[in-house]
Amino acid sequence: MNETSETSEENVTVLKGCISLILIIPLVYIVFTTLSSILGISHWFEPKPSVELIDFSTNWYDRGIWVPGIKVTVKNTGNKDLHNYIIKVDFIDLNGTIASESKEWIKDIPAGRAKGPFSIRGNTGYKNFIALMNITSEGKFWSYDLYYSTNYNGPFTKIQSGHIDPLNQMSEK
Repeated sequence: MNETSETSEENVTVLKGCISLILIIPLVYIVFTTLSSILGISHWFEPKPSVELIDFSTNWYDRGIWVPGIKVTVKNTGNKDLHNYIIKVDFIDLNGTIASESKEWIKDIPAGRAKGPFSIRGNTGYKNFIALMNITSEGKFWSYDLYYSTNYNGPFTKIQSGHIDPLNQMSEK
């Protein structure tokens, strides 16, 4: 065999390999995205939203009973519009038990803009303000765990934890 035919055969082999890659890569992508969607794990591969919680405070709300809550404004610090952002709050009583869980579904926050404030309240608390003050005067506080997700049913990623401020009261009557 001469040198030209060997070079031609090598070029054909390289060309076949390139064409195979060009055909295989999109096929692998399609299979991967389809399977991750079917298995419900596609959110694992989504980038974390660029969000800042501003004007954040904890409160007790008078809704006939005194319940814990948070008040927050959400700012999209990214360069893409955020279409679904779910905040979940677990309100934790004095025994360390999750007394209630609440979610707020925030839709369509344009890039660089803020939306809110949102008041997210628990549904378990104290019958009267005096009972609430008696507990907090003993130095005991309810706490919260704050989470986010881009899917209403999760999974949720923890953002922060803290105590519910006993001195902030808001009436809803």
